[in-house]
Amino acid sequence: MDAPIPLLTPRFIATVSAGDRHIENAAIRLNEEVAAYGTSFSAAGEVPGCTILTQQGASLGEHVLSHTAVAQSLLGVRMKEHLSDLVNALLLHRVFNAALVSRAIIETAAAIVYLQRKLEALMSDRSQDHLRAALDELHGSVARGRYPWDAWGNAAAMAEHVEAWREGNDPELSSDRRAINVLTMIRKLDQEFAERFADVAGRSSQVDYPGAVRATYALLSDICHPAAGTGILLLEQGQCDGWIRVNDTTRDTTTRWLFSGPIGPLLLVPPVARLAYEALERLGKAALDPSQQ
Repeated sequence: MDAPIPLLTPRFIATVSAGDRHIENAAIRLNEEVAAYGTSFSAAGEVPGCTILTQQGASLGEHVLSHTAVAQSLLGVRMKEHLSDLVNALLLHRVFNAALVSRAIIETAAAIVYLQRKLEALMSDRSQDHLRAALDELHGSVARGRYPWDAWGNAAAMAEHVEAWREGNDPELSSDRRAINVLTMIRKLDQEFAERFADVAGRSSQVDYPGAVRATYALLSDICHPAAGTGILLLEQGQCDGWIRVNDTTRDTTTRWLFSGPIGPLLLVPPVARLAYEALERLGKAALDPSQQ
């Protein structure tokens, strides 16, 4: 049985928003996105891999469509898990965890939008070369990384990679194995977000609309860093001038800060999740479209 979908409670929303309608609306929309992902990406199953598809005589186009459906499901489940974790972290006022998972939501949304746009461009011309490129893109979307996974279980190969790390270098990975830099994908997400949600971009980043996602991602990255993030969330002005209060945990006021200023990352999370959801829907429609086979 699937676990119940976690949602921000009315009491939490009232406490954190403290009458601020922007915060209240963002919390409500976050609940809506959690529910949408929770109901859309809850089924598991088995699908044929490349070997089976080849044995069955599937065309290259059929390979692409099958892999598109798999990528849609995997990335949707990942986003669902992140959104659920964000709600749970907020309910417990675990602001460090909320910042970490908010950053992961932006990264995952960027990967989803990047993949959907890349496939859309490739599939506009259904030549064999473009189909192969689309298949490579789909393989990479859930397989590329910075860790040498292809050497897993090979002691000699792993020893070479560990030696590279020991010398201060990264292991050499082929281009088809190395992950695309997440900042490249975030730049694409930032452009699309600015066009679609200019009003939210202005409120959440207090910068011109292009740049809202990147500004929010930079702020979240600093909160996640043990230097700046520790001081931002655990230090505050003491009762007397020159004194600093060192808190032992994060509180309601710290949680509210994530929704407000100077950059309110949690104002931006729901519409970012919406962009990703719509991109996943387009991937799903492409996978079910018989004219694309």
